[in-house]
Amino acid sequence: MKQYSFEKTNKSSRRNPEEARVDLPVMKHNLGIGIDDKRFDEDLLELITQIHLNILWYQKKIIKETRKRTFFFAASALLLLLLPVAVFFLATFNGKAESTTIATQITALLAGLIAFQNVIRTWLDVRSGVGIFHEAASKLKKQLFSFEYEWSLKFKKMASSEEIDDIFIEEFRSDIRKNIEVATDTENEERARFFEKNTAFPDLNVGSSLADVTKTASGVKKNLGL
Repeated sequence: MKQYSFEKTNKSSRRNPEEARVDLPVMKHNLGIGIDDKRFDEDLLELITQIHLNILWYQKKIIKETRKRTFFFAASALLLLLLPVAVFFLATFNGKAESTTIATQITALLAGLIAFQNVIRTWLDVRSGVGIFHEAASKLKKQLFSFEYEWSLKFKKMASSEEIDDIFIEEFRSDIRKNIEVATDTENEERARFFEKNTAFPDLNVGSSLADVTKTASGVKKNLGL
């Protein structure tokens, strides 16, 4: 299937028929459907597209957001380690300056670093959808495994594929359609919550933030004995 220009630009597309076909043999095996039985392939592909590919998309997003958080944590830890070093060199290079001048420079340095960290953390908190993705993926997995378990038992009761009559086929396809609708509702709910969270910009009160970080920086400076 050819892709539109916006699909090529946005690599996080949830719809990829080729990826859906990869999971088709696995799902048929889990359900107990013979690999050569093609009667349900199109129905199952629709279900896989709506459930499996969404789960895959959520997992990729979770990994990406977790990496951002890990990087921020590592950078914060490094900043914490470098603060005493920065304070030491600042005091050393301004050895001839008055203590009040050095204290003011140190307070400004600490305030700037802490303010920058607070801005990044606030931005990550607003932009992160990890919790929403985890919840949606969990719902879809539970739905998928319940569907597979229920219908694998029903297929096992059939001695052969020839015993599967029209009533059984219609019941199976009807349940597939119902599960597609439920999965679609889960996706729509996730998307609405995600956009509600991510279209909001961080609420940064500059005056209050500067006052807070200056107070924090003064406390850090006091603890360092400066």
